[in-house]
Amino acid sequence: MHRISFETLNKLEKEFGKLEIGVQSNLPMGVMSFYLRFGYWEQINVSKLKEILEPQFIVEEELADWDEYNGKLYAYSLK
Repeated sequence: MHRISFETLNKLEKEFGKLEIGVQSNLPMGVMSFYLRFGYWEQINVSKLKEILEPQFIVEEELADWDEYNGKLYAYSLK
């Protein structure tokens, strides 16, 4: 089991800004995974994020969506 401490979450928020944690499921396989997003789906320095969270998690930058006002929307999956 992998864990993220409040200390680490605070460090992430100080480094990258407002942080949200979400859960996504890959149905029909039923696989659930967690993702992080910063601000309004902002792209961040993924190398710095990996430095903070790895080797405990594998971090992958994902293009979550796109909208006409903000363009690309990024999330960071944790595996």
